[in-house]
Amino acid sequence: MHIHVVITVFVSVALSACAAVGKQKPESLYALGDRLARTVCAEASPEIQPVANLHVPGQTDQLETRRCSEGSSTLYKGKTTSNPAGLAVAVEVLAPRSGLPAHLEIGQPIKRAIELQGQPQEQAEGAVTYGLGIGGTGTVTIAHESDRITAVRWALFVD
Repeated sequence: MHIHVVITVFVSVALSACAAVGKQKPESLYALGDRLARTVCAEASPEIQPVANLHVPGQTDQLETRRCSEGSSTLYKGKTTSNPAGLAVAVEVLAPRSGLPAHLEIGQPIKRAIELQGQPQEQAEGAVTYGLGIGGTGTVTIAHESDRITAVRWALFVD
């Protein structure tokens, strides 16, 4: 009897794991912003702005911003950043088919985005904002007009 229970539990867990493999977990808003910072306007020439590193005296890092009709993206790059490819600082998506999931796509109903993302941290005329990261230090704002999404903007905290 003991062996039967163990086998039943094992098979049940194994089937659950197999079912989970077939389903892909939705990308978090933070991860989505980080990914889009590397793809939105990737072909555009960067505007480089030097910035002093707040943690390494005398070290100058840079903000690399790219702009195009699709939107804009900004990465923080430096010799000592945790990601050598840069840290996402800001992203703005203004055009459809720019890599957003269907419910956040430009032109889609804002109501659907709220249904799937949950209640926003802030809601104002023409925009809803969600907190990201530890303590909500970063944000993603979904701008809308006439109940349709017009832009999605990330402001990500980099220390």
